[in-house]
Amino acid sequence: MNEENSRQTTLKEFGLVFLVAVMLSGCAGEIIPDPPTDDDRVIPNSSTLEGSFTVLVGDNNSTTPVIVLGNSTTWLEVINCNYTATHLSFTVDNNTVSFHNYTFEVGGYVSQGNTLWSNGYAPSIGSVELHFSDFTYDITINYTVTYREWRGTE
Repeated sequence: MNEENSRQTTLKEFGLVFLVAVMLSGCAGEIIPDPPTDDDRVIPNSSTLEGSFTVLVGDNNSTTPVIVLGNSTTWLEVINCNYTATHLSFTVDNNTVSFHNYTFEVGGYVSQGNTLWSNGYAPSIGSVELHFSDFTYDITINYTVTYREWRGTE
């Protein structure tokens, strides 16, 4: 009889534990938040630089600008760098102008010396430049770069 009572007690304990676990699992989804994504992260002391420019191939005065981040006393960490390029084109057919603007996403790069990279730390202390491809046609660039400058006290 002791063995029978012991088995019934074990089953009751198991049932109680199982019931509590099921009840808590329903609450856990509301209590435990989803892990943050890269888009949700707030990076302390980071800066975002956004801008745009247009390169007109036939115009000798239109060149890709030099965009510099940081200075000679900081070490730069690039968090994200990208740009979109929109090709400005049109055709004229029977006195009708048709625009064909094509936009594409480009993973951006920054450069320091002869080193190119898209995210992470610069190879050495000092400023870096945004790097853009050379285009042989008229193009508009919209760029975004998120970065952080390390000054040694952070």
